[in-house]
Amino acid sequence: MNENTKFVSKEEYDALERELVDAERKFYANLEVLEEKMKKLSTLQKLSQLVFETRDLEVVFDKIVEFSVNVLEVEKTLILSLNEDGKFKVLNHKGYSRKIKDKISNVIIDPSNKYIVKLAANKEVNLVKDVETEFSAELGLCQIILCPIFNDKGNLSVIYVVGYSKDNLSTYKGFLDDDCNYFRLITDQITLAYQNISFTKNLEKLIKDRTQQLINKSKDIIVMLENLPQGIVSIIQGMIIHKEYSAYTEKILEVNDLAGKDAISLLFDNSSLGPDAISQIETRILSSIDEDKLNFELNGSSLPVQIIKKVENGDEKILDLTWTPICNHNNIIERLMVSIRDVTTMKELERLNAGQKKELEVVGKILNMGSSSFENFISKAHEYLSQNEKILKNNADLDNETIILLFRNMHTLKGSVRLYDLSSLVDTIHEAEQRYEDLRKNADAWEKNVLLKDLEVIQEKIFEYNEIYQNKLASVLKNPNIVSMQLETFEKIVTAIEKRNDNEFTKIVKNSPNLKCFSDAFSDILNGLASLAKSLEKERPTMVVHDGNVFFVANKISFLEDIFTHALRNSIDHGIETAKERISAKKAPAGTISISVRLENNKNLIFTIEDDGRGLPMKKLREKGVVAEIFKRDEIIADEDVAQLIFRSGISSAEKVTQISGRGVGMDAIKGMIEEKGGLINVEFLDKSTKGDDFRQFKIVMFIPNDNIAYKIT
Repeated sequence: MNENTKFVSKEEYDALERELVDAERKFYANLEVLEEKMKKLSTLQKLSQLVFETRDLEVVFDKIVEFSVNVLEVEKTLILSLNEDGKFKVLNHKGYSRKIKDKISNVIIDPSNKYIVKLAANKEVNLVKDVETEFSAELGLCQIILCPIFNDKGNLSVIYVVGYSKDNLSTYKGFLDDDCNYFRLITDQITLAYQNISFTKNLEKLIKDRTQQLINKSKDIIVMLENLPQGIVSIIQGMIIHKEYSAYTEKILEVNDLAGKDAISLLFDNSSLGPDAISQIETRILSSIDEDKLNFELNGSSLPVQIIKKVENGDEKILDLTWTPICNHNNIIERLMVSIRDVTTMKELERLNAGQKKELEVVGKILNMGSSSFENFISKAHEYLSQNEKILKNNADLDNETIILLFRNMHTLKGSVRLYDLSSLVDTIHEAEQRYEDLRKNADAWEKNVLLKDLEVIQEKIFEYNEIYQNKLASVLKNPNIVSMQLETFEKIVTAIEKRNDNEFTKIVKNSPNLKCFSDAFSDILNGLASLAKSLEKERPTMVVHDGNVFFVANKISFLEDIFTHALRNSIDHGIETAKERISAKKAPAGTISISVRLENNKNLIFTIEDDGRGLPMKKLREKGVVAEIFKRDEIIADEDVAQLIFRSGISSAEKVTQISGRGVGMDAIKGMIEEKGGLINVEFLDKSTKGDDFRQFKIVMFIPNDNIAYKIT
C-alpha cells in the first residue's frame, strides 16, 4: 500500500457519492437543455436559410409563427404591419381559438401603444413581462416579445409574440433570454430578406430595362445597317468578316453574303495595292485583333485610307477606308471595324471642278491682260523658248556667252509671267532658270535632255493657256472690224499729211487705236506692279509718268515691254523698301517710281527711270567687284565705274536670290536689248558723292533709236 494513500470515513464517502449523483443529474439536465437548444438552432438555421432564399414573405411569416408555437412552445404569435394610415394590422397569427381568431382578423392595434412606441424608438427586441392585453379577460396576464422589422423603405413591422402557460395561469413559466435571441436572429434575417428582395426586384427591373434598351439598340443598329448608305464591316479573329455588316457594303463591293469571307481578299484583291503592301496590311491587322489597343495605335496609321479597286463588272472604284478598333472593358481589341465609302463620283467631280477652277483662273488672267497683251506674251514666249531649244539642240557644249543668253531669255520670260501674274507658270520657269544658274557656275555639268524637258514642260503649260484663249476668248475679245478700222485710220493719216493739215493729223493720231501714250502703251506692265509689290510684301508704288507727248506704235514696242519689265521689277525689288523700313526712314509707306519720256528730233527716244528708295548700294557693289576680280581691293574706283557693275552678268545688288531677282541678269538683259537696237544705257547719280557712301540716289537713262517706234504729238 502506498504510504500516501488516504482513508475517508463513511460519512465522507456518502457525501462524495451524493455529489457525484447530483453532478450526474445536472450533467444530463444540461445535456438535455443543450440538445433542445441545438434542435432549436437547427430549426432556426433552416428558417434563416428559408428567409435568405425566399422572395415570398408570407411563407416566411408562416414559418415564423410555426417556429414560435411549435419549437419555442409559445401559445400565441402575431405578426403586425404598419399601414399607410398609421395603424398596425395583423398579417399572420397562430394559437388562438376560433372566436379569438375572428376577432383578431378584424383588430387594428394602436401604434401609440407604449410598448410599440418604445420598440420603434430603440429598434431592439424587447421583452415585456406581466402584460394585460385586450384579451386578458379570457387569457389572463402574459409576457410579450416585441421584434422590430424594417423593410427597404424603413417602414416598421412587428413580430408580436405572446407567451402563456400551456395549462393554466398557476403554471405560467415565461420566456427565456435565448427566446429573445432567437427572435433577434429572425428579425435580422427578415430585414436582410427585405433588402435582398428589394435589391433583386431593382436588379430585375434594371436588367429588364437594360435588356429592352439593348433590344431597341440592336433593332436600331440593324435598321441603320440595312439603310446606311455606307459600307461597314468588322474583321474578327481568323481574318474573316463578322456576320453583322451594312447592306450597302454589298452594293459597294458588288459581292453578296459577306459574313465569314476572307477580309483581305474581299477588300484588297484586284486593288491598286501590290502583294507586299497587302501582306503588310494583313500583318498589322493580325497584330491588333485580340491584342491591347496600344498595338493598333502603333500600327493603325499604316493601314490604307484610300484604294482603287476593280469590281466584278470591271469598273474601278475609289474607296475611302476608315479603321476603328472595337475594344472590350479590358481595352483588348475584339474586332476591327472598317468604314468604306465609294468616293469615285466625288473624286471625278473634284477633278472636273479643279479643271474648271483652273480654267476660270486662266480666263481671269487673260481677261485682265487683254487680247493684244496676251497674244504678244504668247509670241514672245514662243520666241524665247524656240531660241533656247535651237541653242540646246544644235550645241554639244555651251560656252559662257551662250549660257548667259539662255539664262537671259528664261529670266525675261519669267519677268513677263510674274508681271501678268500667271502664277501656275512661275515655279516651272523658276526651276528651269535655276538649272541655267547652275550651268553658269559649272558649264560642264549640263544635261541636254533635262534642259529640253524643262522647255517641253513650259511649252505645254503655255499651250494650255493659249488653247483656253483660242477656244474660249479669242472670238469674243477680237473685234472683227479692227483691221478695217486701222486701214481706214491709216488712209486718213496719209490724206492729212498730203494736205499738210497738222490739226487734223494730230486729231487722227490721238484717236488711233494703234498709237498710244506711254501709260496706255505699257498699261499691262504698270498695272502688274501691284501684284509684284504684294508678292514682295511691299506697298503698291505710286507711278509718276512724264510722257513728253510721245505716242508709241502699239505693235512695235515688244522689246520696250521687256526692257521696262526688267527695269521696274528691279526698282521694286532692289530699290524701294518695305513699308516698315520706309516709315522708320520717315518716308511714305508706298514708294514712288518716276518715268520720263523724250523724243529728240524724232530720232532718239530717251527714257529715265528713278525711284525714291534707298539708292544704289555702292559698298556692296565694290565688294562684289573685288570678289569677281574686276577691281583690286586697294584700288581707288570712281562711283560711276562701280555703278556700271549692275550691267555685268552675274552681279546683283540683291541680298539673296528669289523667284523675282537676285541672279544679276535683269539689268544685263536690258543693256543687251538696248545695245542690240543700237542704243545706250547709263547710270546717273542724283546726289553729291561723299567718300565711302553706302548708298547713292541715281537714275537709269536709256537712249534708243526711234525706228518709227514713236511720234511726238503736240
